[in-house]
Amino acid sequence: MQQPRLSFNDVSLLLVEDEIESREMLARMLSLNYPGIRIYTADDGRAGLELYRQYQPDLVVTDINMPQMNGIAMAREIKQLNPDATIVAVTAHSETAYLMNAIEIGMDHYILKPVNYPELFRVLDRVGEKSH
Repeated sequence: MQQPRLSFNDVSLLLVEDEIESREMLARMLSLNYPGIRIYTADDGRAGLELYRQYQPDLVVTDINMPQMNGIAMAREIKQLNPDATIVAVTAHSETAYLMNAIEIGMDHYILKPVNYPELFRVLDRVGEKSH
């Protein structure tokens, strides 16, 4: 795998994914490729929103379809708290309605499952370039 060019030592990321295997794999791949990154994890949008309020992470990576509060509703709440929040959707949904909702609330990127990790890392590198 291509190593990222940027240091993420001072970057925190909120990972919101209800499927435990997907959440653990994403967290593991992010930790391996960005050794200095701090990762907070949640299993639904409601828990993710609480962690966002508590830690104010630099980046949010979220699934869309989750119990309690879905990723679109969570992202909408986060954007109300911080209109500049960077949010990346990682989801199996490719329907136009989901894409339009994500665009309308200001999600920055949309990556389809199964996750193409080089694509995800390119997105994160671009996000990192903007914040440095």
